Amino acid sequence: RPLNMPLAQVQTLRDLIGELRSAGKRVVAWSHSYENTNYYAACAADEVLLQPGGFVLPLGLRIGFVFLADALKRIGLKAQFVQISPYKSAGDQLSRTSMSDEMREMIDWLTDDMFAGFVDAIAEGRGLDADAARALVDNAPYDDLKAIEAGVVDATIGEEDLPSYLGSQER
Repeated sequence: RPLNMPLAQVQTLRDLIGELRSAGKRVVAWSHSYENTNYYAACAADEVLLQPGGFVLPLGLRIGFVFLADALKRIGLKAQFVQISPYKSAGDQLSRTSMSDEMREMIDWLTDDMFAGFVDAIAEGRGLDADAARALVDNAPYDDLKAIEAGVVDATIGEEDLPSYLGSQER
């Protein structure tokens, strides 16, 4: 299921998976579908499995903003902030109707860094170079067969078959 948690918590989960693997434990990720957060965590496992008929949703980052100056104006309010730098944009969502050029520059820089970390984590977990991991992200979404073919997942296995698969000694 999607991991509805902040990125810091998903990174912590990924680190914990890495600690289990370092301790010699086998870690297998399985899902009926993958999206950004659960795929990011799953890539830290030894194997990434997918439910037959499952899918990998588009991968990447999306950030949205709501600017409320017009809404506040309609109810007779106006937010006032003392901006000490054009790059200090904490109050912009309440005092502006759209994103400033400086805020867009800062957001682009932050999301580029977050995306690079996302791609690096996939590359490390899937044993790919950065370009191959980027292509994997860029080519999403995948159905179950395309996901195996592209190396996004290792195999498909039904939930009912997981106990015997996980209990096998040769894995």
